Amino acid sequence: RLGAGTSGQFLQTTGAGANPVWASAGGDNTPMFSAYLSSTQTISDITWTKVEFDTITITDGGTYDNSTNYRWTPGVIGTYVIKVSINFDYPGGNYSDLADVRVRFYLNGVVFTPPFDFFNHYAVVAQNEGIGRVQKQSDAVISMNATDYLEVYAYMDHAFLSYPNNLVEGRMTSFSAYKLIGS
Repeated sequence: RLGAGTSGQFLQTTGAGANPVWASAGGDNTPMFSAYLSSTQTISDITWTKVEFDTITITDGGTYDNSTNYRWTPGVIGTYVIKVSINFDYPGGNYSDLADVRVRFYLNGVVFTPPFDFFNHYAVVAQNEGIGRVQKQSDAVISMNATDYLEVYAYMDHAFLSYPNNLVEGRMTSFSAYKLIGS
């Protein structure tokens, strides 16, 4: 007779004719990290610019460089859920001034293929946060090697160049990733 399992275990078959065994349920979503932009970052109009997420809120395994290259290296082969949220701001502007905002992942310094170029007019894909402010959120599932690295780039285009293009500080401008269990 099979003894009792413990909390979090399930009965797992080991094949036809074999006795079942107790196994642990769940898994581990590491490595993982989350980082955000702690101060406003100004970007040039109609120019792809690397977002400098400089404050780490959580990290377990993997490495996120928050001071030099602003990129994440998982350190473990796997499939990862990648999330990014960018709060674009153009003080003094209004919604009709903005042509578009874009977010793009770069894998090992190259635009990720297929290109996750999250591009559309802001009114279609982004959420208006206030006068001159637009929120853009994107995510992807990406298979990575242990030494691969991932970066986030942002792009902004508006009709009147007299206003600065800013990425707004705080947790609304964030970058995170975690490993899928079993990958």
